[in-house]
Amino acid sequence: MRISAFETIARIRAQILHVLFELGREDHQFRLRYKGQYLRDAYSLQDYGIVNNSIVRMIPLSKHNDVGGLYSQYGTINNIR
Repeated sequence: MRISAFETIARIRAQILHVLFELGREDHQFRLRYKGQYLRDAYSLQDYGIVNNSIVRMIPLSKHNDVGGLYSQYGTINNIR
């Protein structure tokens, strides 16, 4: 997934949701967290100082949507343009 430093968190979450949908997890809801702070949809990666190889945590919103080993709750942000 290629991501621009100027993309909003909402757009990045939408891209992740698209991947989850392709994997059959269309009902999954989550929030993103970086350095202990929940990321707000209106802000960009640049606003939070997130650069290549930064680790962003994906937090499920309910136990019903638990990731259950499908993928890690941690992800490294790569390919920031």
